[in-house]
Amino acid sequence: FWRPRWYRGRFYCAAYGEFAGNARSAVVWFESDDGVAWRRQHVVHAGEDQPNECSFDFYPDGGIAMLMRREHASRKPLLLRAQPPYRAWRKTELDLPLAGPALWLAGDEIWISGRWFVTPATTHVGVFRIAGERAELQLVLPSGPGFDCSYMGVARRPDNRRRFSLSYYSGHTASGDDPAVD
Repeated sequence: FWRPRWYRGRFYCAAYGEFAGNARSAVVWFESDDGVAWRRQHVVHAGEDQPNECSFDFYPDGGIAMLMRREHASRKPLLLRAQPPYRAWRKTELDLPLAGPALWLAGDEIWISGRWFVTPATTHVGVFRIAGERAELQLVLPSGPGFDCSYMGVARRPDNRRRFSLSYYSGHTASGDDPAVD
């Protein structure tokens, strides 16, 4: 299970693995009343593109936006959207190679982050805003030039629903002219 969420009295998760003895990976939608006993609902996406880690957030009307990592050669993730009961998912391949997905909603805007493959050998943690069906780069965090950086954590601020605290890991040391962190 990867990044389960609680919304309106129920827990949700897009779990990944090799389900039902299938040699291909799949992302499966699960729901739970208590966060312990999970009920498998349906397959969201499966196949040779090797879907796995997902990050999602809820719109006020109960709709979902989700970012799904895929391990195929292009490393391009899927952006998915669904309305309750989350059985029909609209899928769009984003035109950027990204891993370690994070997604959060700020009002009607979709924001994403992850390990952004600038080249096959160079990665940074990039923050993008979705404009229509495209991801537009907004910020590159101190994170490169090596490979080991990713997994943005996003926490909505309780005092302002349009503000967020962000975290990520990186084994790199920021240069002296990068923004100070208090």
